[in-house]
Amino acid sequence: PFVVVVLRVRGEVVDVAYLDDGNVETEVPLDELSEASESDLAGASSADPHRRWEEGIAALEAEEDAASAETSRPATASNMRWEQGRYVAEDGALILSSAPDGISG
Repeated sequence: PFVVVVLRVRGEVVDVAYLDDGNVETEVPLDELSEASESDLAGASSADPHRRWEEGIAALEAEEDAASAETSRPATASNMRWEQGRYVAEDGALILSSAPDGISG
């Protein structure tokens, strides 16, 4: 059996980090886990469970941040141009301005 550190519990599944190599596995069914025996823990004594937990949480957060960045809108300004009283973005989006002529800031 492999000794793991549970990172998160989400309903009937958990995210774990393996003590031997630190690899993270997500959505492991709870019924696949059992409490480690003394001999299992003795074999994994060289690994630091707290460090594995911290590294595993960091890996999960980085994975979530990357997934979020892929689905979020870009944070940089669009290259827009002024055409016929409106701004037109590269993707065709329009920004209309209804400010009366002669107003200056």
